[in-house]
This record gives sequence, structure tokens and C-alpha cells, in this order.
Amino acid sequence: MTVFVVDASLWVARLLPKDVFHQTVNQWMDVQRESGASFLAPAWLLSEIAGVVSRRTQSPDLAMSVIEQLQLLPELQLVEMDARFTHLAAKLGLRGADAY
Repeated sequence: MTVFVVDASLWVARLLPKDVFHQTVNQWMDVQRESGASFLAPAWLLSEIAGVVSRRTQSPDLAMSVIEQLQLLPELQLVEMDARFTHLAAKLGLRGADAY
């Protein structure tokens, strides 16, 4: 099985249709998913994504909705660090590890 470490920038591009790399990232990630690959990231990935989505869309609620969807993806494996601050990142639009 192939495992990719995918950072927040790719997930944000996949999740936000207005992102300049949206189409390219979607195509690449779909091909990888169809081949059975999985994606690995530190748990703070969720905080990074929450902060970016909140800032770009001005919607903390959308940011949290996106995080809830990501948590349901069986192909996304999060390495637990300390995800206590995901809500804080969404609410305040924090950048990545700033939430920690």
C-alpha cells in the first residue's frame, strides 16, 4: 500500500473550489485514492486546515464542517499530537502550529 504525507495546502486546495490548484489536486488525490493509497498527517493538520478555511471563507462554521468531513475519511490517517485546539484555530483563524 502506498502512503503519502499530504500537507494542509493540498487539502485546502482540494476542499476550496476557488483555490488555484483545486482541479489539479482533486485529480491527483482521486487517482491516489482509486489506487488504494492512504494519506498520513500529524493531527495538527486539522487545525491548520480549520484556520485556513476560516480565514479564506470568513466562516468558522464551514471550517468546522470541513474538519468533521475530513475526520470521516478512512484513507486519512492522523498521527495524534494534540488536537485540543482545532476549534480555537477555526474560531480565530490561526495558522497551523500557532493553535498549539
